[in-house]
Amino acid sequence: MVALPIPRNSLTFSAAAVAMCLAIVGATSVLASTSDSDAAFEEMIPDADEQLTRSELRWCIFESARLDGEIEELDARLIWEVENYNLRSRTYQEHCSEKKFSEADKTAVDDEMTSVKRLALREQGAARVMNARAERESRRVHVKENVARVHAAPEHSAEEIGRVAQWGDLVATGREQGPWHEVEWPAAAPGQAAAGWVLGGLLDRGTGIDGRFAYCEQRAGDRANHNDVVRREIDLHTISSFTVENGLEDNAYVKLVRERDNAVVSLFVAAKQTASLIGLPSGSYEIVYATGANFSRGCDSFSQRGTAQKFPDRIDYGHRAVVWTVSLHGVNNGDERTDFMNYDDFDRL
Repeated sequence: MVALPIPRNSLTFSAAAVAMCLAIVGATSVLASTSDSDAAFEEMIPDADEQLTRSELRWCIFESARLDGEIEELDARLIWEVENYNLRSRTYQEHCSEKKFSEADKTAVDDEMTSVKRLALREQGAARVMNARAERESRRVHVKENVARVHAAPEHSAEEIGRVAQWGDLVATGREQGPWHEVEWPAAAPGQAAAGWVLGGLLDRGTGIDGRFAYCEQRAGDRANHNDVVRREIDLHTISSFTVENGLEDNAYVKLVRERDNAVVSLFVAAKQTASLIGLPSGSYEIVYATGANFSRGCDSFSQRGTAQKFPDRIDYGHRAVVWTVSLHGVNNGDERTDFMNYDDFDRL
């Protein structure tokens, strides 16, 4: 009795982690040798017959090596990559399990499986994953309007199953129905369709990062210079000052935000520079800032994003003179800390 390397690992997801589940299949039986007329190194996907020809046996053994290479390359955090692998793994099992073959054919194919051949087959499997990524990336689109509603069917009256904000990414499937474009969308429950429908007029090709960059650059206006105040409410009755020491390698855009998420003051601080302003209105402020490149006045932000952060403590200004200095870098023996925030949330302030 000779067993093919039939068992394959199937990938599945759990709430805690990605788990590997072994799919156990039946052993194969040895029969008399098949015809010598099989073309050398030809591979054929097995048909429904229970006996494998040498070409079919070769496909089963070689495909096992390709699947090994595929599983090494795939990113188990990406559901679509795992599903693609599981589909090919099931196809392998359907065609190769519970099949019979000749010992002579098995010996001949094993002799073909040199270390060089095995490496080449594993590279073919890895290439499947990389090619699939490239093909999927070519279908990437982004929302160019404020928000796109995702529907369960291509009609306005269909159930709304989600929303995607401006510059958010989606992957189109290629299916269209009238003005509607089908996009990949997580299934609400097992067995339900993993797709949704969006009006095509709300979408544009490419990533949201690239789309936003182009949009902001078209509306950039005059580039901000160091210590430029972009937005400002002035109180002529106070000499309260606010100073920002930017010790970072990147330019920064700093906002002072009142209680109602309204940035009343914002200023551009060049990398490794210090900026100050005088005459802040009285009130309580949250300090937030973002880094990046290519400041766009039209977007009131950087065209090329870096990170966005906020200070955990608010600062208070009264009518009397108050001086505040904040640093956008670590301060030895100090207690200044920042928390990361969503860049979109920063832009909305």
